[in-house]
Amino acid sequence: MPRSLIETLIDRHMKCVRCGAQMGTCRCWEDVTLRCPKCRRTKQVAKDILDPIETATVEATCNQCHKRGLSAPIRYFDSKGQEIEQANAGSVR
Repeated sequence: MPRSLIETLIDRHMKCVRCGAQMGTCRCWEDVTLRCPKCRRTKQVAKDILDPIETATVEATCNQCHKRGLSAPIRYFDSKGQEIEQANAGSVR
């Protein structure tokens, strides 16, 4: 079924609430890999609004390791595996 004129106009004017780009053209809402630094388990999750925009992997202690008393700071990595420094992260816009 063809889209109506109003649907087309709405889509054309919708913007990403994080970066202001036209909806669907930015990478703000892609999935990221969540990885536990202790047991190395991984899981694909939706990117959180507080994650830096360039985040591809979030390293955080999983629930099972946390229950055993293991913990580590949350770290963010880009798609090249480089750690994203929190002071330089373009996370909140």
